[in-house]
Amino acid sequence: MRTDQACKNLTTWLSIQCLSGQPFSGPDIGGFAGNATPKLFGRWMGMGALFPFSHGHTITGSNDHEPWSFGKEVYLYAPYGGLLTQRHKHAHKLHKQLFSHTQTIPSII
Repeated sequence: MRTDQACKNLTTWLSIQCLSGQPFSGPDIGGFAGNATPKLFGRWMGMGALFPFSHGHTITGSNDHEPWSFGKEVYLYAPYGGLLTQRHKHAHKLHKQLFSHTQTIPSII
């Protein structure tokens, strides 16, 4: 997986999100098909922290897409202690917005 493919994946996801208004969705960290590098995966994890939902997900036959699958190099690029900490700190606000969406149906992005 290359950086330009990651950008295309994100733009496609954002377009679909804006059209459908689906609140609890997000891109597959590392991409669904293909293999991400530790650098790309780590940076994608940081971006994923800003979406309502994100996870490492992959197709059968490609490399695993969990942070520990990339070795220690991924920690040079992943924002552990930064964006991910902020996401956990403010998770209750996101959950409140997701619940509110079930009642009123506005977009939360």
